[in-house]
Amino acid sequence: MTMEAHLLLAHGSRDPEWRLPFEILAADLKAIHPEHPIRLCYLELWHPMLTDAIHEEYGRGIRNFRISPLFWSRGAISGKTFRVWLMR
Repeated sequence: MTMEAHLLLAHGSRDPEWRLPFEILAADLKAIHPEHPIRLCYLELWHPMLTDAIHEEYGRGIRNFRISPLFWSRGAISGKTFRVWLMR
């Protein structure tokens, strides 16, 4: 069976407290599924960025990725914009 990394993708914010719900969600998922690599990553402003997380997991031998967008509100991010970022 091929290993898959689950990347939880949040947008990013200058407010450090903004990250807390995402970090709790990631920690809960890791506790429930310790056998799977689960990473919280960001489009901008925080690290690891999505591309960094993909490169790091690829370096660990992961070749399949499940990316789950975690956007609490649409804001400036639209489905079209997200697809463009994802295809980079």
